[in-house]
Amino acid sequence: MGWRWDFSGEPNEIDSFVPKTYPQIIFGKKPYKEYPTTTTAKLPIEVPLAKFSIEYEYSADASGVYNTSTDITFTNSKNAVESNIMAKLMIWIDCQDMPFLPSKQFSDTSIDGIHYKVMVDMAHDASDGKWIANAMLADKFPASGTMDLTKYISYFLSKGAVKPEWYLSSIEIGSIKKLIPDVLL
Repeated sequence: MGWRWDFSGEPNEIDSFVPKTYPQIIFGKKPYKEYPTTTTAKLPIEVPLAKFSIEYEYSADASGVYNTSTDITFTNSKNAVESNIMAKLMIWIDCQDMPFLPSKQFSDTSIDGIHYKVMVDMAHDASDGKWIANAMLADKFPASGTMDLTKYISYFLSKGAVKPEWYLSSIEIGSIKKLIPDVLL
């Protein structure tokens, strides 16, 4: 699966990181009314029962400003709607010239031999909602492999940034684009 876009005719707005496009693969119920459920048999599911991994091969022939990451959503109900989003988890696979999310405090961790800079914002409040924002930026992400999401979720459970009584609603992977990347996933 892959995608391509070209905004070469558009001006580069300095320090503007508003996405021009966000192609994504969605598994589960993205808790916004404009997105249909992709599976009712697997997601949403209670966090303690969530046992998922992402097998991937990744390459990007890109220029400009972009990132590729997961966007994993947790809700406080099996009925996943925008008003019950409790937390999101982004695992940044790749980025170029896009600043990592702001935070008052960063920490570091390693999962499966990959070192990450970790951001937890317990009071995320932006135009897209209020919830706990969790993000990880890898020093160097392997071009292929398997991400055992159970390990990532367990890490944030141990920090109190994900709660065991919540539901894992959706697992997405996509690429926010500012200028001209070709991404294959």
